[in-house]
Amino acid sequence: MKTIRTLKASRIAEDLHSYLVEKRYLKMRVHSVFQTSVNLVTPEDDLITMVTASRDIMPMGLTLDVGEPFEWPFLVDDSVEYTGFPMLTVPSCQCRIELQDAKRWTPYLQNVKYGSAKARLQALKQLKTIVAKHDSLGIASLVSVLDTWEDVSVADCDNVYCRFILHDMVLFLRAVKRQDWHTAGRQVMMLIGFGPGLTPSCDDFMSAVLLSLYYDENVGSTQQKERSAFIEHVVSAAKKQTTLVSASMIQHAAEGKASGLYLSVLGALLGGDTNALVDAATSALQFGASSGSDFLFGLCAMQQLMETWRNSN
Repeated sequence: MKTIRTLKASRIAEDLHSYLVEKRYLKMRVHSVFQTSVNLVTPEDDLITMVTASRDIMPMGLTLDVGEPFEWPFLVDDSVEYTGFPMLTVPSCQCRIELQDAKRWTPYLQNVKYGSAKARLQALKQLKTIVAKHDSLGIASLVSVLDTWEDVSVADCDNVYCRFILHDMVLFLRAVKRQDWHTAGRQVMMLIGFGPGLTPSCDDFMSAVLLSLYYDENVGSTQQKERSAFIEHVVSAAKKQTTLVSASMIQHAAEGKASGLYLSVLGALLGGDTNALVDAATSALQFGASSGSDFLFGLCAMQQLMETWRNSN
């Protein structure tokens, strides 16, 4: 008789816990397998991400109590079954994942503390410096022209991705600066899905935009309706024209959710905590080939635009 291999989850995102508790039975499929993570997809195209202990936990995610190197015991398209809390099973490889001892993790910022305008501006300058010094394969090097983005040209871009997307990025930023959400929404169609990686660069950027909007403490009721329509438009566009992993990330951002590291960076920015910001941003830059830097570029761009909104009020 073949021995059943048992893996144990050490952490589970609260949204995933709630999702599973509501289900009696769920049959999922292994969507993608990487060295430190595995994505499962449900029949409704919801994405569940399992990561090794060294990786940052994600919304709708699990951390398994395993180190690296680790050989995942299943393959793309294998079935994963849930028959009631607290266990997942992978019948094809006689494997089960126990959930009962997993600690719950909150995938959004709680009790956000907003720092003074001066402290937040200093933190933003610090983040822009950190991102500018990082070698990026994606679009994050555009952070170096954020202070002059309305007059920038392709000659100021240092890679093919930046040169290609510069015009559309400037049009998008210009519309957001004016809080012209209708025009910004149209321009989103030129950005979503662009760039290298499983989560293309502009998608990482856009998730930072949505996350920033979610935690904007100054939004007025007159802006809320148009802003909400813009956010819904971004989520809808992502479902149609980018990867499932990216679309899931953007959906989470629209709901104020992100990975632990990304939330730490945003929390430090909003609080004006430069010490916490340096540590969190440095770690976030290591995520993916360019995902971390592209996300941080999005935070820089959006927080800078939101600063102009505050100054104009």
